Amino acid sequence: MVLIVDDDEGIRESLADILSDHGYPIATAANGRDALEWLRAQSAPPRAILLDLMMPVMDGWQAMEAIERERLVTRDRIIVITAQRDARVPPGVEAIKKPMTAAMVLEAIARRPAVD
Repeated sequence: MVLIVDDDEGIRESLADILSDHGYPIATAANGRDALEWLRAQSAPPRAILLDLMMPVMDGWQAMEAIERERLVTRDRIIVITAQRDARVPPGVEAIKKPMTAAMVLEAIARRPAVD
């Protein structure tokens, strides 16, 4: 499972289409709060979280803090997607700069181990 967290519906749908076409089951959330609710309800962590940084309600920074505090997912499962050129993500978190290509996203997800 890959969780896509972005407030832009078009980006969520595009990423979902790409990942679905490559055999990944997906879930989506429009902000960090919705992502946390989804993560808390799961019995196993997702293979990866594609997490936008700039969102209303709860941004990606706040979501990462809560994910780490609650130990919902390890950092190596988080892939930040951002238009911020100078975004400094925590160690262990990968960042993909927007605009991104399908290949960039697929390669980043493929580097994450499958969840048992």
